Amino acid sequence: MERNQTSRVFKVTHDKRSRRTTAAVITVAAGIAVAIGILFPGSYTLAWYLSIVLALALLAVLTIPRCVKVGDEAVEVHCVMELREIRLRDIADVSVLGRGQTRRLVPLFASCGFFGYYGSYLDLATFDTVSVYAREWGHLVAVDDIYEKRYIISCSDPEAFAEAVLEARARALAPERG
Repeated sequence: MERNQTSRVFKVTHDKRSRRTTAAVITVAAGIAVAIGILFPGSYTLAWYLSIVLALALLAVLTIPRCVKVGDEAVEVHCVMELREIRLRDIADVSVLGRGQTRRLVPLFASCGFFGYYGSYLDLATFDTVSVYAREWGHLVAVDDIYEKRYIISCSDPEAFAEAVLEARARALAPERG
């Protein structure tokens, strides 16, 4: 009853839009800090501002997706400090998303371009929450589980990723041979 330990790792890459958004957010935050320092010298306002901005930035950085691994038991989304596992037995459907299929996603508690796009989004088409793990809006794959939870994951090769998930799911669901 031993399974062969095969796994495939897919890279998660940045796009130009998320790089520009990250640079713009950092520039605006630094500009506001300089303005607060000039307008309120000797005040604790700058310390409060920097504390809040750095705390939010560090929380966002902890969940940046690094890679996606398709193993024998689960699809693993590896983030900087988080690991999201989607069991293969729980996966109902896998599909590659086109460019226009993510236009109806509205961020609830999410990063909107600051080192990528990740967090909880509201899908206005179905009014369901979607967990997004992406560094770019292209190359997206939707993974739906049997509990009606949807994950949107970006990777370097979405067709190969979807095929690998479907193959691993078929192996996981195959009856054990005795």
